[in-house]
Amino acid sequence: MKIARVQRTVLRIVAFLVISAPSAFAADYDVCICQTGTMNPVEVGRGETPLYGTGNRGEEGIYWLGCKAYLASTRCKKTYVIPVDKDIQGILNQHAGGRANLSYVGHWDSSENEVKFLKTHVVPALKSSGCTIDVYNSACRAGNNGYEIYDFLKSLGPIGEKLRFQGNQAISTGIWDPIAPGKNNFPVHVDSKGVHFPRCQEFKGRGCNVITNGQSGEVGVCENPDGKTEFLACITMKERASGPRSSGVGKPGQGGSIHSRRSSVSTTEWRSLSDPQVLAEFKRSIPATLERNERELRRAVKDAALKESPAIAALPEEQQVEVYEDWKPQGVSRIRLAGLFGNLQFESLEQIEKFIDNLKRTDPREFLKNRARECRD
Repeated sequence: MKIARVQRTVLRIVAFLVISAPSAFAADYDVCICQTGTMNPVEVGRGETPLYGTGNRGEEGIYWLGCKAYLASTRCKKTYVIPVDKDIQGILNQHAGGRANLSYVGHWDSSENEVKFLKTHVVPALKSSGCTIDVYNSACRAGNNGYEIYDFLKSLGPIGEKLRFQGNQAISTGIWDPIAPGKNNFPVHVDSKGVHFPRCQEFKGRGCNVITNGQSGEVGVCENPDGKTEFLACITMKERASGPRSSGVGKPGQGGSIHSRRSSVSTTEWRSLSDPQVLAEFKRSIPATLERNERELRRAVKDAALKESPAIAALPEEQQVEVYEDWKPQGVSRIRLAGLFGNLQFESLEQIEKFIDNLKRTDPREFLKNRARECRD
C-alpha cells in the first residue's frame, strides 16, 4: 500500500509539471493512446521488420509513468497505455471519425524508422477508423529529419491531411523535459502543409546534456524571425572567466595583495554552427561522439542477436565481438555522427571534417530536403 501511495504521489507531481509545460498539441480528443517500448534500429538496417519490444534494461516502469503523466496533461475522453507492438486499430475503430492522440514513450532511432512505423502501424488504423490522428513521439531522434515524414504524408494524398506529427530531432529527455533543467528536447512539427522548426531564440545559449549525459554533439535545425534556418549543436565550450585572487595573508601588519585571475569555465549549451569557434569545437568533439555511437550500435546489435539466441549473453567477450560483426547491418559504418547527421556514412575522419567544414555554406532546410530525397529514392 505504501508503494502504491508513493507511486500515486510521484505521478501527481510529474503530471503537474508536465501539465504546466506547453502541450505537444492543443486539442480535445475522443481517445488518447500512449505506447511504451523500444525500437531496435539494427534489424531495420538489415532490411527486416523493426524489433519492437515492451521494455529496455528494466525501464518499463519509467515508460509507464511517463505515459501516465503525459496523458494527464491531455484533454481526452478515453485513455490507454499499451505496448508499442500492440495493434491500435481496434481501439481507434471504437472512436470512428473522432480525433485521436497517439503518443510514445521509450527509445527510438530516426525519422526513417518513424515513417516505417507510421506506414505499418498508424496508416492502416487511420484508414479503417477515419480518425484524425496527432502523433507525438517523445523519444530520441524520431524527428531527426522532418522532411522524410513530410514526404510520406504528402504521398498519402488527402488522407495525409488527417495526420500531424511532433518528434525530437536529437537525443532528448522526452516526456521528462518539463522537470529537467536546460532545454533538452529539440522538436519539429510536421503536417501536410510543411515542416515547422522551433524558434532559434528558444534554444541559443540554453543548457543541454544535463540529464541525458549523451546529448553532447547532437544537432538540431531551428528557424529565425526572417525565416532562415540554422544548425544548432549541443556543444561544450571553454570560456575565460576573470575574478579576484588573493596572494595570501602577509605577516602581522602586512595585508595580502589582490590580483586578477583568469580561469576557464566550461558550459554545455546550444550554439550556432555558423560561429567558427563553435564549428571548430564541434570538429574536436568527433572522437567522443564516434565512441558513443559505437557503444550504442554494439548494444543494439547485441539486443537483436539475443532475440535469436539468448546463449550469446554467456559467450566470452571476444566471441561477442564476432557476433557483433555478423549482426552489423550491411553498409553500416562505424563512423557515424550524431542525431541529425547520424544516418550519413563516412569512410574516414577526414571525410567527416570536410563535411563539417562545408556546413557553414549549407542551408539546413535544403540539406534535410536533399537527405529525404536520397532516402526516398
